[in-house]
Amino acid sequence: MKTSKKNLILGAVVAVNVVLSGSFHLIQKNIDHETRGYQVKVAAVEKKIDRLAETSKGDLLAKAKKGSNTEKENAEQYQNEAIATRYTQELFDVLMTFNNSEEYAARSEKLKYMLSPEVLEDKRLFGSDKDNTGQSAIDVLQLRSRFESIQSYCFSEGDEQVTVLSEVRFSASKADYQAGRNIVVYLSKFDTAKKQFTEVNKLGKLDVKVD
Repeated sequence: MKTSKKNLILGAVVAVNVVLSGSFHLIQKNIDHETRGYQVKVAAVEKKIDRLAETSKGDLLAKAKKGSNTEKENAEQYQNEAIATRYTQELFDVLMTFNNSEEYAARSEKLKYMLSPEVLEDKRLFGSDKDNTGQSAIDVLQLRSRFESIQSYCFSEGDEQVTVLSEVRFSASKADYQAGRNIVVYLSKFDTAKKQFTEVNKLGKLDVKVD
């Protein structure tokens, strides 16, 4: 009976580790061809940011709205990407932060206004931490997770979709063990008309260090 219960808890731990992204382990996952294409775009975006570093984005937006159709389209694109960036930070702040089973389970309710039904049903993001007896692996093992920061790059894909490539930093701990610090890469699709994410996919981990 004890062995069976241990196995049930172990199964729940595995489900939780999907969200914790394998804390305490140094893992490098292969990034597919599509992601490498976005890395090239990221480099181009960073160069553009450097050129505009001394210019107020608010001034640029105001001028663009008064300009040609192309400039107005650019202004709208900038606004959509700014909204997507803000929503992305809010998403991962909630997704990666919990101190107990109750907070872990409440994440989907907090985020439902910005996620499509398909994303809300994604077990990779919102899998149960309970075993068959209803016992919580998060509470039993005292698992904790805390969002730290995010770096996002946006690419407009048509009139109503923004693709967001994000490096998400968070720390996770178990009981009295020191927190492992993680950097995980996500690729998300944001519908600017509905103000919702239609896809949230983890691409892989970059590195881990222990404080």
